[in-house]
Order: sequence, then C-alpha cells, then structure tokens
Amino acid sequence: MKIVFHKMHGTMNDYIYLDNLDGSLDKELILKKLIAFCKRRWGIGSDGIIFLSPSKVADAKMEMYNADGSRAEMCGNGSRCCIKFLEKFGKATSSLIKLETDVGLIEGEVNGDLVRMKLFSAPFVATQTESIQSHDKTFSFHRASIGNPHAVIYYEALKSLDVERYGKVIENNLTYFPHRTNVEFYRVIADDHLDMRVWERGSGETHACGTGAACVAATHRFLKGNSLNHIRVDVLGGALFFDWEGLDFFMAGEAKYVYQGEIEL
Repeated sequence: MKIVFHKMHGTMNDYIYLDNLDGSLDKELILKKLIAFCKRRWGIGSDGIIFLSPSKVADAKMEMYNADGSRAEMCGNGSRCCIKFLEKFGKATSSLIKLETDVGLIEGEVNGDLVRMKLFSAPFVATQTESIQSHDKTFSFHRASIGNPHAVIYYEALKSLDVERYGKVIENNLTYFPHRTNVEFYRVIADDHLDMRVWERGSGETHACGTGAACVAATHRFLKGNSLNHIRVDVLGGALFFDWEGLDFFMAGEAKYVYQGEIEL
C-alpha cells in the first residue's frame, strides 16, 4: 500500500504533511510507523507528521504528531504550512483561509512563501517567575502557553548553550510539567528584536518553533510593560514576526512547499 506525502517547512521546522481531507487514510497504521518515517538518514526525516483532516468550521483541521509519536495541541509553523498547502492545491473556499486546531481557529493569507495568520488568541504569560534545576544550572523561567505548554528562559550566552543537555531535562520534569513542555532560551538584540533557540517537546532541538517564538515575544512584551506591538524573533531557520492589533494577535513567517513523494506502508 502506498500513500502520497508532502514535505513542507516553516522557517526550517519541517513536517510530513498528509492530505486526509476525504478521510480515506489509515491513520492507525501510519501512526505505528510515524517514528520510522520521521527518523533522519533512514526515513523521510522530519520534526513530525501533520494530517490535514475534514472540518465542519474551517477549510481543514490540523492534527499534529511530534517525531516521538506524541500528540501536540498546536503548531505555529505547521499552521502556516497547512494554510500554504490549502492555497497551493486549491482546497480553500477563499483567499482568507480558515484552519481548525485542537485549541482554536486560525485565519491566514498567503503571499508567495509568506503566510500571515490571525491566531485565536495572544499567548498567556504567567506574571511570576519560577526556578528550575537542570544539571549544574538553575534557570528562571516564565510559564507561557498558546494552547501548548512552554517554559521561556532568558539566557544571554545563547550561542554557546548546550540546548539538548539542559532543555531535555526541563522538558521531562514531570513535577513542574505533568504533560512535559517546550523549552525556549532567548536573548535580546533590541527591544523589538529577539534571538531564540528551542528544545521542542517530543522532537528535540529544532530550527524553529512558531508557538515557542510567540511565547518568547509575549513574555518579552510582558516584561516591557506590554508596550511593544511589533516584535521580530530570530530562530535558527529564519525569522518570525508578531503583531498585536487591538485584541487580535498575528504571526507571519515563511512557509515553503518542498516536494511530494510516496510512502510504502
């Protein structure tokens, strides 16, 4: 049995996309092989798998699984790529494309390889800092969420940080995070310009995390008295842009279609 897959990336956060809009895919069988498909060098290689499934309230629903097979509630880069996919293959009802996620509805527009989307809400940021130990370091962090959990850590020596060593321990500290967490380390370039590295729950260090960058931007904005309405966050794979416009929250960034292939099940 063979199925068609699509490879896409948002600021180099890459996923395998499967079109299940007609509901015909054997998801149970695919999920059994997910980890092998995501393995780099012996599989297709990706940060996870995303299904585009039918929706009663939008053009499609995004169902995301991390590279370790765990289910994720939300993905910023994945959302932009889903919107790009729907536009590319003519599967949307208008130029304002609607995407359902587990935590809310997103609306987005495509301009070449740039996708700008309005999210269901701005990120939640805890007002109090907490401390957590990882190996020989103690980190202060803010809890943040945009439908999925994040620990946001300011760390000036970002380039030299062993993200895997420290991020993995924080991700799996079930006392603090019963459902594990994404971990973002960031530094400030300018008031409206940040730099970030991320340890993603279930995938490890990735080139970008859209929801993580959103939580970093929102945490920095909170620490600045919520006075900033336009923030750029650099990630290993490029840059993401966040805007607060009244009660609306927007994310913009690259979303690229890479190639199509077949998986032998």
